[in-house]
Amino acid sequence: MLTLVKSLLFKTFSYHIKKAFISKEKALKLDLYNFGT
Repeated sequence: MLTLVKSLLFKTFSYHIKKAFISKEKALKLDLYNFGT
């Protein structure tokens, strides 16, 4: 039971980190694009 909860927490955690990383990368690309123009 505990391992199930742990894996579930880890999945949501890594999912949120991935999402945040992707959005941060997008924002960085936008910044570079705006800076270049």
